[in-house]
Amino acid sequence: MTNLRLPGQYDERLLASVGLQGPYYNWNRWYLPGVGRYLEVDPIALTGRFNAPFRPDWYNYALGNPIRFIDPTGLLVELYCESLSTAQYGIGGLGAHCFLRVACEDCNQSYDRTLELFGPNQSPQYGRPMNQPFDPSFNGRGTTRRRGLSGPGMPGTCGTERCLLNSFASQPLPPYNGLGPNSNTFAAAMLGECGLVGDFPWNAVGSGQ
Repeated sequence: MTNLRLPGQYDERLLASVGLQGPYYNWNRWYLPGVGRYLEVDPIALTGRFNAPFRPDWYNYALGNPIRFIDPTGLLVELYCESLSTAQYGIGGLGAHCFLRVACEDCNQSYDRTLELFGPNQSPQYGRPMNQPFDPSFNGRGTTRRRGLSGPGMPGTCGTERCLLNSFASQPLPPYNGLGPNSNTFAAAMLGECGLVGDFPWNAVGSGQ
């Protein structure tokens, strides 16, 4: 019988002598399979980098859906998508703008960043890449929902996070178009370069999903 469990997990058989299952070692945290939660809070949250009130999902594995999504290291890459407002875009909130959050506490330099592409505000019509500190309040932005990720990611501690930062810095910027390429194309391309696929909503035009 193999000791391998969900992606990134290894069953140390610590409780086998008393007839219990787990916990499973998951690189940065221990996972308790009987309740589907980590035993420890997300290490990034634990150091205070979330700057937000406690949330139960800090103990989740893969958004609580391990059949569809993965969390191989227990660290943090997240996809968020927000509704576009009628006043700003004139489309009745039917469109979506998606962006990435990457955070790591185990690298030489700790960070918690938002990576995204904003629409152009001048000619030539190219999008404006933005690498900013993550704001958990989203500062009045549209209805923002966290989305799932799948795929193997990149090896090593913070390998995927570093890959995304590098991809952001080197991502080509073709002329911007509301139907694509646009912010969603930008986010999907970064994920694809780093071994991940995003669960983009149906209205994230340009994501290719």
